[in-house]
Amino acid sequence: MDYMMHRWGHIDPQGIEDRFDAGEIVGEGGAPLDRRTPLEEHTFIWYYRTLPPETRMPVEINILHQDEHLLVVDKPHFLPTTPGGTYIQESALVRLRNHLDLPDLIPMHRLDRMTAGVLLLSTNPETRGKYQVLFEKRQVQKEYECISAAAPAAGFPAVEFPAVVRNRMTKSRSYLLAEVIDGEPNAETRIELLRTFDGGTHDGGAARRALYRLEPHTGKTHQLRVHMASLGWES
Repeated sequence: MDYMMHRWGHIDPQGIEDRFDAGEIVGEGGAPLDRRTPLEEHTFIWYYRTLPPETRMPVEINILHQDEHLLVVDKPHFLPTTPGGTYIQESALVRLRNHLDLPDLIPMHRLDRMTAGVLLLSTNPETRGKYQVLFEKRQVQKEYECISAAAPAAGFPAVEFPAVVRNRMTKSRSYLLAEVIDGEPNAETRIELLRTFDGGTHDGGAARRALYRLEPHTGKTHQLRVHMASLGWES
C-alpha cells in the first residue's frame, strides 16, 4: 500500500485504504492484495474505478433472437451501444451482460447513441471470429430508415434519387464530433427516397416530410447524419 500512497495518495488516500480493506485491489490471477503485500519489480496490480451513480434511462431493450452463437436485439434511441463517458451501466452492452448473465457478450457492430435499430452481438468467443470476418469484408448489409424534410434546405441543389454520398470523414476525439474534410473518401452511403407525406405545419405553412432508406457501406461515427446534412437535410 505504501507504493500506492506514494504514487496516488494525493488523489484519494482514504479511498486507497478502503479498496485494500475491501479486497478490491488484486494482483496476478485476481488474488486480492492487502496493505502489507510486498510488490516486486514490474508487478502488475489492478483495480476497478468507482462508478458514479447513473440515472436509469426509461427505455427497454427488446430481444429479437438468441441462440448459442448470437444475440439480436432492438436497441432503443438514447442508449449507447458500449460504455463510454458518463454512460457505463446505462449502455446496451452492460445492461445485456447483467440481465442475461453473459459476461462474454460482445457487439459485432455499433449504433450511435441517438440511433435505434437492430444490434447484433456475439455470445460465443469460439465462433465470434467468423462473424467479425463478415463485417471486416463488408459482407453484412445494413439498412436504416429516417424521416426528414421532403426537400433539401434553401441553398442546396435538388437531389436525384437514389443518391450515393462519398466523402472523407474524421472525428474529433475531444468532442466526439464528425465532419467532412478534403481527401480520399472513406465513407459511403446510398440514400433512397421511399415516400413523401404531409408532416403538418411548419413556420406557418404546410410541411412535406419524407421517408428515406439509408444504406451505409462504411461505418463512420455519425455517418448517416453527416451525409444527410451534406445534401441539405436536417440531421
